[in-house]
Amino acid sequence: MGTITVICHRCRHQQAVDDAFIGQTLYCPVCNSAMRIAPADMEEPPQAGPAPPPPAPLFEAAPSPSPPPSPERAKLRLASDRPVSGAGRLCPKCGWTMAEGDVVCGACGWNVRLGRSMADVARRREAARRLVGALTTLLVFVGAGWIVWKAGPPKWLAAAWTWIEETEPTGASAPEPSPLPEPTPEMIEAARRGLAAALDARYPVVADGAAVELKLRTGRILRGRFAAGSDGRFSLASDFGPPEVHAFEDLDEGSRLRCDPAYRAERLEQEARRQLGL
Repeated sequence: MGTITVICHRCRHQQAVDDAFIGQTLYCPVCNSAMRIAPADMEEPPQAGPAPPPPAPLFEAAPSPSPPPSPERAKLRLASDRPVSGAGRLCPKCGWTMAEGDVVCGACGWNVRLGRSMADVARRREAARRLVGALTTLLVFVGAGWIVWKAGPPKWLAAAWTWIEETEPTGASAPEPSPLPEPTPEMIEAARRGLAAALDARYPVVADGAAVELKLRTGRILRGRFAAGSDGRFSLASDFGPPEVHAFEDLDEGSRLRCDPAYRAERLEQEARRQLGL
């Protein structure tokens, strides 16, 4: 059995095959074009004459390393898996050879007539189906609402509303709440003592000369030895500089309750009256 050289009519790739494939359809391993092996596609390899022997070297040369094995060339395959006519065309998406008259590529699903893949076509059809379903549902609800509005409320709803209007009391006013008893001086004093104990537990009073940490309403923290002054002011002495003088009203709520006795008494009185409803 001999070999023949086959030349692809599309990319001009040459491939040596057995002469047993004459008359069969093969696919080019480079461009995947279908071609039928015929005597016109064969070229006999040139017969080269015997090469003259090389001249003997003057010196014995070292043996050269053997070259790496060349990769095996791609082989043609028989067209036994799919029928291909003589005028097939390539898929513009993946290059697969399509048979005559095919519209959809069997490899990637590209639709040549529509210019898009069948998966994209399926997605568009599903989106259109969902849109039509949503519009249909909306139209059904709008139509039902219009029918109910034109027909008026049902009889059972009108009867229930009439019964509510008939059973509702007319002209009867809600009873006025009884007034709270007037707090006695003992009650006021007891409320003051309870509030003072809670205030002392949460905001203990700062004594003169005590090391204290206070906070201004601006968020600044003051540290030093406290000394109450006159005209609503106080000072904080420090070992690192002169004492700082600030007004009580510049402190935040918690710091002022600890340092300002007048403000502490005023807030205590307000809270007591609020609890007693005065």
